[in-house]
Amino acid sequence: MGKDLHMSSLIRADHVGSLLRPADLLRARTSHIAPSELEAVEDHHVFRVLQRQKEIGLDVFTDGELRRTNFMSDFTEAVEGFDFGDAVPRKWKDDDEKAQQSAANVSSINGIVTSTLKQRQPLTGRELPFLREHAPGPIKITLPSATQFPAISFKYGITDAIYHDPFALLHAITAIMAEDISTLANQRYLVSANRCAALQLLSRSQVDYVDREGTARRSCADAHRLS
Repeated sequence: MGKDLHMSSLIRADHVGSLLRPADLLRARTSHIAPSELEAVEDHHVFRVLQRQKEIGLDVFTDGELRRTNFMSDFTEAVEGFDFGDAVPRKWKDDDEKAQQSAANVSSINGIVTSTLKQRQPLTGRELPFLREHAPGPIKITLPSATQFPAISFKYGITDAIYHDPFALLHAITAIMAEDISTLANQRYLVSANRCAALQLLSRSQVDYVDREGTARRSCADAHRLS
């Protein structure tokens, strides 16, 4: 019977798209060196991780988001309208008693929308050219999901003077992303030497539903939208 069983040997291997930033890259990013020097350090490490992915047998390649300060910074650096001196506090809370004693930050990502969002450069403009040129095979690029931004970048009393609620901000960000992706597709930036690129949208918003505060925030927003 065992001889009659057939099992495909095809195994898909991939990774989420983000890799740990090496220590010297982190130092270079905070040492205020010239942009050309920082770019050279980034190029070195991106090339290194591309080769490493090839060595371990991956057949779709990413730059590990090594040029970004966080997984959303490709958007916030390409679009004006964010104030990076402010942030919406977001913490994990498993119960009220522990919340009063301590609460760990969900993330250190900052940037509150304080003016109308205007795109000033391609969202992946710093990443895609080098990746297309040096990747040893098909490539994957990542963008943060638009659904990330209302929870992180919408602050009542500030952002609502520009976008009246989180859903209006979500609509504006979705429009920018859709236009940018359409431009990439129409101008064939996602194809290089017959190697089609994959576009991956990143979202961590699902974890809000396992946090009491996150669930309440989303429930209130949904109720406001429906009222």
